[in-house]
Amino acid sequence: MYNNVGSKVKTFASISCIIGIIASIITGVTTIIAGNVLGGFLTCAIGAFASWIASLALYAIGHTAENTDMILKRLKNIDTNQTNSSINENIEIPKYAQTQRPQAKTSETTSGSWWCSCGVANRNSSNTCSSCYKSRPTQK
Repeated sequence: MYNNVGSKVKTFASISCIIGIIASIITGVTTIIAGNVLGGFLTCAIGAFASWIASLALYAIGHTAENTDMILKRLKNIDTNQTNSSINENIEIPKYAQTQRPQAKTSETTSGSWWCSCGVANRNSSNTCSSCYKSRPTQK
């Protein structure tokens, strides 16, 4: 009953849109037959548009729920793969997470920078490492 909620909400949104458009058209035609032509056309147009907008919002909620379920399944798969093997070569490490190799310390680089324990040179004006975000070590 509560499995695949996203797809059920999306189906409900589609069905409610169709029912709303049909109800608007029936009400508009009835209004036209009763003698109010302008009111009938406005009822058809505004009612159909309002049904579509309301179902669009509901469909977006269902789509978000469906995507969230898919992301959660992928994260669980990644977690089980990492616990089964110590190194998973299929996972690509983002560029910002890779540590940089220490550069040779010259007077030019050391005068305007400080070195983090991860091996990255940082500007003197920054208090955290640009690579690992550790705090700047205190001067003794």
